[in-house]
Amino acid sequence: MQDAESHLEHLAITRKTVTALADRLPAALPHLPEHPNCLRILGVFNDATGPLRARDVCEALDHELPSKNVEGTRAKQQ
Repeated sequence: MQDAESHLEHLAITRKTVTALADRLPAALPHLPEHPNCLRILGVFNDATGPLRARDVCEALDHELPSKNVEGTRAKQQ
């Protein structure tokens, strides 16, 4: 019985937290750029199972990356 009461208490706390967060959501979706790759880029991030690198996004969009650009980007991240 105590487990059920504890579970209900946790559910009540979760509901309160979710309701408070929902109140912070904007009424309308933010405006997305109309660039054709915008949705493709968002899709890459949505499908990711871990961290992404700029190279991963470019490869998913079928962009060629000369090694000099990859090395330059890598140097900027450090």
